[in-house]
Amino acid sequence: MLKVINYTAGILEANNYLLYDDASGECALVDCSAVVDVDEILGKHCNDGVQSSLKLKYILLTHGHFDHVGGCFDMKIKYPNVKIFAHKRDKELISALKMQTMFFGCPSVKNFEVDEYFNSEIELKLGENVIKVIETPGHTLGSVSYLTDDTLFTGDTLFYEQIGRCDLPHSDFKQIKTSIVDKLFKLNPELKVYAGHGMPSDIAHEVKHNQYFGEFAQF
Repeated sequence: MLKVINYTAGILEANNYLLYDDASGECALVDCSAVVDVDEILGKHCNDGVQSSLKLKYILLTHGHFDHVGGCFDMKIKYPNVKIFAHKRDKELISALKMQTMFFGCPSVKNFEVDEYFNSEIELKLGENVIKVIETPGHTLGSVSYLTDDTLFTGDTLFYEQIGRCDLPHSDFKQIKTSIVDKLFKLNPELKVYAGHGMPSDIAHEVKHNQYFGEFAQF
């Protein structure tokens, strides 16, 4: 089973997640807001006795907004063998990082190359563990969530009792409703939900208490 370390990074303090497998030493980052040292993160946050260096295999982007990808350029230099994955429908968004930062009045972000744009719900391996991609458009065209055995990483699609913004270019409220209600809410209710910003939740809590699509929502 994969272990998870949550840390915030970047000018908008987005949540980034380090997933690692003890047996193989392989690890992945879900989103990459700033350049980091994965072994340093492990040392700061982990008390389970892991001593060996981690091998960064993937950077898994939940979507292409600048606050979630700002460290990719420098991480590729620091870890040249890492492979960056993103959904193909966010390719245009990732290629327009300068325009994004200008729109929000934020410092510029370095352009980078995605190693693999996928266009379906693929599976990736981290050690012997499977990471499943779930397409969850709405916040952006290519927003995805990443599912492991007991954890769901939702990016800016599903937050604690909230949902991602749908008033931005490439966003759509009807799409995000379908993604959350027809896909994510049908998953194991015990799944831990780790979002792109804010505190964690779980599927059962969101099904009942989400202010947009929960049991008592008015939308």
